Amino acid sequence: SKSGMRTGIFPFGASDGIARISCGYVLVGGKKAPILTINAEHTEIDMTVIPSAHVGDEVVIVGSQQGAQITIADVEGKHPGMRSSADTVRNISPFIPRVYLD
Repeated sequence: SKSGMRTGIFPFGASDGIARISCGYVLVGGKKAPILTINAEHTEIDMTVIPSAHVGDEVVIVGSQQGAQITIADVEGKHPGMRSSADTVRNISPFIPRVYLD
């Protein structure tokens, strides 16, 4: 990483489908953290603008956090081949637990 850059790693990588379901950044502490590198089992993000982030903090790939949000439309904008939100869900590895909310 560049000098002075603060990076973080979370355990969701290419084998889980992140390359197909991300819009290029995630949310940490309600702030955008750009994706730097996607590896098979984890993803590295730039947390330079999130000095309050700590190990164990929630990372949001699609959803909302502290007033900020990443929508399915944001993801579809990065991946124009997606035809529906169902395409986004299908691109997540079947090994990732799902939580369905009404």
